[in-house]
Parts: sequence; structure tokens; C-alpha cells
Amino acid sequence: MPTFLHVFEPRYRLMIRRALEGDRTFGMVLPQRPRTPNDAHFKEHGTLLRIVNAEYFADGRSLIETTGISRFRITRHGILDGYLVGKIERLDDISIAEEEDLEAAETQQALERYESAETHQSDDSAPARPPLTTVEDLSAMPTSELLALGVSFVERMRQQSVPWLAQRMLAIYGECPNDPALFPWWFASILPAKEFEKYNLLGTRSVRERLKICCGWILEWESSRWSLTDCRIF
Repeated sequence: MPTFLHVFEPRYRLMIRRALEGDRTFGMVLPQRPRTPNDAHFKEHGTLLRIVNAEYFADGRSLIETTGISRFRITRHGILDGYLVGKIERLDDISIAEEEDLEAAETQQALERYESAETHQSDDSAPARPPLTTVEDLSAMPTSELLALGVSFVERMRQQSVPWLAQRMLAIYGECPNDPALFPWWFASILPAKEFEKYNLLGTRSVRERLKICCGWILEWESSRWSLTDCRIF
């Protein structure tokens, strides 16, 4: 997914210049307020970005267009010329076989819990999935249904002409993908959610887990717990 950065501080202008002179990559992490003197002032997980384009202004500022390459965890860190540098460990997803095993285990456990709760039904009554009402219920859904829930939500929002699905936003991030691996990153890029909510995606190692997080956001949105004042329009 594309990310646009307005670079104006001298230390970051230096960092971007060095990145452009090298392999055009740098890491981005989410800042946080330390709770103790030993806490870092940034989150543990981040995104490795590659600079696609750089537009410079007369006063030295620049607008940087980047695209995400991979995720990482910071193992060591320090300061170089005023900006953060560190050693990182790449975060990769589990294998497709492990994804399938995870899906099978979760859906089977959910089905067993539901069948146990419905012991009052007659023997010839086939158990049916209960209405989707909580985040916990998402584990009962196959991965394909999680994706379908997300895509259908986007379609409903487009029919309601929500600002964050305006054409200018889709021109930047593209149309809603039907690929379960791509959907969570697209959805997080375009949904007006708080950054700490989106951060939860970075530490996950499975497509299914990210889809469940996105569907959790959808449940919160539809239960009107999110404020429209969080919406940021470009």
C-alpha cells in the first residue's frame, strides 16, 4: 500500500537523502509515550518502506511517496545524527498449510462449543451458526467468509457514499481487493481508524488473524462505537 510522507525536519531530510543515495529503503515505526524511563518512545513493530518518488520544495521540504515492502521487529536501536536507527528482524507469515490448520482448528472448536450449548435441541436438529454478534464469533467463520464480510461492508459503505471511500481515496489506494492477503492492508489504509488500532495488524503472522481484526473493526463501526470525528480526509 502507498504511504505519503511530508518531510520537513532537518534530521529526517538527512535520513531520506541517505536512503535515496542507498537502496531507497527506510523503516517507519509508530511513536508511543514511555510509561517508565526504560521504555522506548516507539512501538516494537514497524514497516520497511521503499521510496517510489520524491518531490522537493524550495525551502528544503519534500513530499515522499513510498510503498510497503515488509514488516519487522526492532531488536536493537540507537540514534544517528538525531534520528532512530536499529537492527531489525523481519516478520513473515506462517505457511499456507499452517493457515489452513489454524482455520480448521478454530472453526472446529467454535462448532463444538456451539453444539455443546445447544444440547437441548432434538437429535434430528442440525446445529446452525448463531447470529454474528461479537468478536469471539469471528473465530467460527471460515477465512473466506471473513473476507466476504469485509468486502460486503465496503460495498455497503460505498452505497452510503462515506467520505473515506470517495473517488480521490480510491485513486490513491485502488479498488477493494478480493485477495485475502491484500484486503487487511488496503482496509487499514483507507478506514478512518486510530493508528494504535491499525498497529495491531503489524505483529500478526497470519492472514486469518488480520482478517479477524478487520472484521472486529467492522463490528465496532456497525455498533456505532466509533466516532465519525476520527475520519481523516485527504
